[in-house]
Amino acid sequence: MELYLLKHSNMTQTGKGVLRMIQNNTLPKVDLLVRECLQNSLDAALPGPQETDVDIRVGKFTHAPFAQVLSGITGELEHRYADDPEADFLAFRDSNTTGLTGPLRVNEKETTSYGNLRKLIYEISQEQTGEGKGGSWGIGKTVCFRAGIGIVVYYSRIRTESGYASRMAATLIENEHDPDSLLRSAQLTQDGIGSGIAWWGQDDPDNDNTMPITSEKEIAEILQIFGMEPYTGEDTGTTVIIPFIDPQALAENANVGDDANMKGLTLGDHLKMAVQRWYMPRYMNSGYYHGSRLRLSFNGVRQRKSNMDPFFTGLQKLYNEAATMEGVDVDDIGRQSTVHLRGVLSESGSAGRVSCRTFTARDLGIENGGLNPYQLIGRPRPENSDDADGNPVIVCYCRNAGMIINYELGGASDWATDSLRVPPDQYFVAFFVLNGDNRLQADPSITLDEYMRRSELADHMNWQDSEVNGKKLPIAQRIKSNTSNFLKQLVSPKKRSVSKRNISGLQRALGKALLPPDGFGKSAKHRIPGGGGGNGNTGSPRPKKATMTNLHQVYDDYDSSTLNLRIVMPHERPRLVVSVAARTGSSQLTPEKWEDPKKGVGMPFPVRICQMHAETEEGAEIPCTPRMSPMGVPASFVIETEDLHREKRKPIQIQCTMQLRSQDDFISSRVMVEEEKE
Repeated sequence: MELYLLKHSNMTQTGKGVLRMIQNNTLPKVDLLVRECLQNSLDAALPGPQETDVDIRVGKFTHAPFAQVLSGITGELEHRYADDPEADFLAFRDSNTTGLTGPLRVNEKETTSYGNLRKLIYEISQEQTGEGKGGSWGIGKTVCFRAGIGIVVYYSRIRTESGYASRMAATLIENEHDPDSLLRSAQLTQDGIGSGIAWWGQDDPDNDNTMPITSEKEIAEILQIFGMEPYTGEDTGTTVIIPFIDPQALAENANVGDDANMKGLTLGDHLKMAVQRWYMPRYMNSGYYHGSRLRLSFNGVRQRKSNMDPFFTGLQKLYNEAATMEGVDVDDIGRQSTVHLRGVLSESGSAGRVSCRTFTARDLGIENGGLNPYQLIGRPRPENSDDADGNPVIVCYCRNAGMIINYELGGASDWATDSLRVPPDQYFVAFFVLNGDNRLQADPSITLDEYMRRSELADHMNWQDSEVNGKKLPIAQRIKSNTSNFLKQLVSPKKRSVSKRNISGLQRALGKALLPPDGFGKSAKHRIPGGGGGNGNTGSPRPKKATMTNLHQVYDDYDSSTLNLRIVMPHERPRLVVSVAARTGSSQLTPEKWEDPKKGVGMPFPVRICQMHAETEEGAEIPCTPRMSPMGVPASFVIETEDLHREKRKPIQIQCTMQLRSQDDFISSRVMVEEEKE
């Protein structure tokens, strides 16, 4: 391969400047590599296949033949690695992707489109225009140059109009001011300091530059140095090879907080964990519907979904619940909510959904040791935390691309306050999934996903607000605030405990005015069958609507109660709706009125129906379906009564068991039954 040095007088970037573009000096290099390399692979997925294959390889290679390939620094590489004939490398190889498309030569590029090849290898920091994709081309990939000694090899095979074509190039980016830089040591700098950037390929006959080599024979020989084969048949994709890495140093760098439980983990272990940490929504997940699923191999061995850590398996379920509401159990409905931003989004007020779960040590299989969720996400508990404080909540979030943006700990971000703690043997996690297909009222051409993508820095680690048509929209701020408020309703403050005072508070909330002692409705009086005189006109009139009676009430915990109810239907109706309303003085607010930001409180309804079971007098189960409030609170259930029929005009009687959970001790509530209007 021929060498081309970026000339000092001609440059727009320097090596030192490019290496600083990643804008993240805190996340371990392994995490940055996985986030950026896999995202580029998934962004390039072909439209047809259901899976994008990524094979991560860690191995050794004989460096002498490779040093011969890199003209200009051959002698310096041989000198530096003279003590050991082998060196280590790391590679990311994807397939079922488009590959690095676009023109090979600088004078062939179109004015509006550089193509993937030139953007990634040659035109670092050109803005990326594809909807839903991240930041600027090449900026994220600069982490590859920081993982080794600054050399990266790119190989790709693409489909063309006439068949298939391969291309390969190598790039070096290093700090030009480093006295031990390769280019300076090889005396390839001007006045002792160069630009710190070089490329290898074949000569471009029309420009003072190089372009990728296209010889299949030459490419195969270079790949063989690393024990790899070229793409064949109809395969297309891209392979990124990072030679001269230090596996031990990368593994130590990935051990956040120098955790003793991670001391024995290899670089391969950290890579597999990082894939689950950041791409669990797409990791062989049939519930992911914004593109292809991720299928992972390691050193050519296919990884199975069953190999996922139980914690990330649980997070994937939370993602599916928030993204599609599929697989949501009735028991868990109270822990999902829609985040509404009225007056901002055009199609509906929904900015996304949050789904929550409390994991226990037993759920995660870590009773006798093993990595806890904070270690698995690479975020140790704050140093000032101890078991007496409890565990801070974890909030993760993503947009359509399916990469986790970040994991936020309660008290360390705007997503949750520090007062939200759970017992030391529990781990409370909330997953917010953006409704990225919604559009902005200020500019309907911009999706919510695109708005958030624009707000992210090159490392894609945070959401912040930006301007649209000259006006700053507080979208990210409101999403975080609404999520935080919802979590406050689910997670008790750390000083709160199950006590007599709490039980009394619940009794005031749910027992004071939850249900009258007898049936109610417009006519709550029942005619006594056969009572009175012989004219049959004595006794109370037959009720015209369904009525409900509270038979028994049990306080399960400080924030929940179970009711045993009887519903009497005087006639056959298709459906009944059992709902909860909040009492405010002499009036009551339905969930819709409560959640209205103008006429009500503007927050999720504080009482939830967590379970509902209905059956006939004979014990036959009657189907019940939850119905959500505008903010996603299950505050009512529909009892399907189409198949119920009266016998000899006798009223139909339904036995119900309902579990309620109150988020506020001082909110009284009332349970009602209504007949669904046809």
